[in-house]
Amino acid sequence: MPFSTAHALVIGVGTYAHTPRFNVAITATDATSVATVLRDPQLCGYPPAQVALLSHAAASRAGIMAALDALARVGTDDTVFIFYAGHGAYGDDGYYLTTHDTRMDGKKVVVGTGLREAELIAKLRAIPAKRLVLILNACHAGAISPVLAAEEAAPTGTPMPPPVAAALLGTGEGRVIISACRENQYAFIGPGPLTLFTQALVDGLQGKGIASNHGYISIFDLYTHLYFTLEETVTRQIPAATRKHYGEKQEPELTILKGVGPFAVALYRGTSTLGTFAASSPPPAGTAVREVNPAYSQAMLRQHQQHISGNAQVGAAIAGDVHGNVNVDQRSQHGGVRFGDGGQYGDISIGDVVGGDKITTGDISGTEIAIGRGAQSSVRHISTGGGDYAEGSIDKRRGTFVSGDQFTMSGNFSGALLNIKSTLSNVTQSIAAAPHADATTKAQLQTLVEQLSTELQRVPATHAAAAEQTAKRVEQSIAEASKPHPDREDVAYSLKRLAQAAEQIAQVLPSVLPISIQIGEVVRRMIGG
Repeated sequence: MPFSTAHALVIGVGTYAHTPRFNVAITATDATSVATVLRDPQLCGYPPAQVALLSHAAASRAGIMAALDALARVGTDDTVFIFYAGHGAYGDDGYYLTTHDTRMDGKKVVVGTGLREAELIAKLRAIPAKRLVLILNACHAGAISPVLAAEEAAPTGTPMPPPVAAALLGTGEGRVIISACRENQYAFIGPGPLTLFTQALVDGLQGKGIASNHGYISIFDLYTHLYFTLEETVTRQIPAATRKHYGEKQEPELTILKGVGPFAVALYRGTSTLGTFAASSPPPAGTAVREVNPAYSQAMLRQHQQHISGNAQVGAAIAGDVHGNVNVDQRSQHGGVRFGDGGQYGDISIGDVVGGDKITTGDISGTEIAIGRGAQSSVRHISTGGGDYAEGSIDKRRGTFVSGDQFTMSGNFSGALLNIKSTLSNVTQSIAAAPHADATTKAQLQTLVEQLSTELQRVPATHAAAAEQTAKRVEQSIAEASKPHPDREDVAYSLKRLAQAAEQIAQVLPSVLPISIQIGEVVRRMIGG
């Protein structure tokens, strides 16, 4: 009988039109094999019309985006299976899953020429299905290709960073991610017709090494099969010299939210008699299971939603801070940006069409905001000859006048804020001198430190000590990691204390924790940890 509520998008990039050095033709074969087993009525039972296969030219950015849009029409009780085999890589605006038409500038993806992390998050959020598995084979050990000599370096790709995976888990109920390897490992291609990971996946979907769960294959059982199969096949099929170069292990990683249970991902060998799917046991201890705190997942999701595409231009002039939601209801568009029907981005809600003049906001009085056609906002520059200036009914004896940065605080917190700013300013010099980081990593770390500095200035006085500790631990960890021969234990200790301090602040200002975690991840990458 068919698994009628199942839908799949299977992507194997295979070849790259503008970057032939990225070609890994076997990934297209991988995708074809996965699609074939999913469509087989004697195996997984997915309706053939509900399995989309994209490879080579069809695996373009536009093709993948359109296929993801099609999945937005599935039902809430449906199951969605997404498989991607290709290269992961960074661009100036974040992490990308590359596509057939991706362009590269050195080691970086040219902006807008692949599937960017924020776009993938938005597309998955639009899929209503409460059971969705994303399977990624995006970090290949290319040097085992027979066309390369042992000493040649080939593009290997980059696995999805944990903050992005955490955000993806927050896009809806029942999200599960299976990666072909851990973040610091490679996915070996192997000597067979499929990559080692995909061969294990196809075998598992055929029911090999997996027990039936009342006629279904459980996602947890499938992962367990993948983990132990790769543990054995890497040692048996990959030459020792290759393993010495790329690492001895390839451990598939399961990323889930804490407390999320398994679901049926396919029929078991096309069974015609189905029972009630039972929650199977979790994967055994020692496997590469990464449970993500739901609060962290939502924090990372919000962080990605707050980043609007760099090409977007909104016809509103704003000076000062806007608090609360901004609703834009514009009926006649003349140029500008169209967000689509009922679009929403973070706390910004857009009506059917963006354009025109009607904008509804919360109370923005006193913020020097001007919105509408020909909107202007002005800032007056007043020379006081070195004295104080106040406008309105202000009693100087009851307030503090600050030249430069001004903070709103309760209690005696001004000294702590100045210490934080001074401490994190010192970090800039350490980052610039770091011998183990390339320009992209340094820029990413600098941006994160600046974000953290801004957030720590919002911490209430009750958590001043934790804020100072957070800044101090960032300074210590980066300073040590920037040495020619860093002490990894010292770095690990500082990062552990950083996380502890950030967790205290998260009780009153949740945004500090995900930024601190990202800083820790970048620092570990700097020293190869």
